Amino acid sequence: MPLDSHDLAYLAGFLDGEGCITLVRMKPKRYILRVNFTHTNKEILVWMKALFGGYLGPRKRRSDKHKTAWGLNVDGPRGENFIRAIYPWIKIKKGQAEVALKFRESVRRTVHFPDKLGLSRGIAKERDILKQKISVLNRKGG
Repeated sequence: MPLDSHDLAYLAGFLDGEGCITLVRMKPKRYILRVNFTHTNKEILVWMKALFGGYLGPRKRRSDKHKTAWGLNVDGPRGENFIRAIYPWIKIKKGQAEVALKFRESVRRTVHFPDKLGLSRGIAKERDILKQKISVLNRKGG
């Protein structure tokens, strides 16, 4: 289903207000890009999942007073596709988006071997620096 610029701008605003772009450490020297949303309106997340893929599931409620929240994780290449699609309209999280795209570029430059990550020290160091940058950008009040 093709998206028009209004939909893309809406998704960028939703990311700026309700989303998170981060790099998640999976193993030593291994990160993945994750675009994450948590919201009580499941319908919007179902729409986004239909467009970009990802994992959608309920989040643990803090108490019975809270509504059920839903989480959507859009990881790896799908996360990159999401960011690229909405990039021109991102306002608040533009820095995180830039770091995420640099990370994905480093993934494309990596040679993988069947039994181990074929990461040079330079690429591993680059990814550690990108993780640090995105963590600083994601700090509350930052």
